[in-house]
Amino acid sequence: MPKPLATFTSQYSSASRQLFKFSNDIVADQRNALLKVASWILRDAKKFAPVRTGGLRRSGRIQKISKMEIAVAFGGKGTGVDYAPFVEFGRSPGRAPPASEMQSWANATTGSAGNAYILARAIAMRGVKPQPYLRPALLKNKTAVIKVANANITKSWNKAASKTRGGKLR
Repeated sequence: MPKPLATFTSQYSSASRQLFKFSNDIVADQRNALLKVASWILRDAKKFAPVRTGGLRRSGRIQKISKMEIAVAFGGKGTGVDYAPFVEFGRSPGRAPPASEMQSWANATTGSAGNAYILARAIAMRGVKPQPYLRPALLKNKTAVIKVANANITKSWNKAASKTRGGKLR
């Protein structure tokens, strides 16, 4: 009487292990696909980024946020490039940026860090036009992202299916 229950439990454990391994394989394959696509987006964003000192391009990187979350980022803490969002999206007239943050840009633009206050006032009065670089890179690679994701799901399924009694996904 206990024999069928023991057989069911061992079959269930085996199936559970296979399913767990299958899900780990899919996660690994999808993560590799995400890294591949993110590298294409980063490459194109660096090409599209405007260059004055090269700092914006150098600050571009791929950030691994979690197992299945990857970001292409520019600027941010520790990069010395706090202006990346203002280049991408622009800045409407209004509040002036701090002159202390404008000194390196003022030096590169006018040859004198002392002009930072003047540039900050001009930005406050006129704003800054956007110079998108990240969004165009994403749009350029949009179809590739979808193709790579679909191809990797199919590849993962076929790899798992070939190890079981199942067939292949078409």
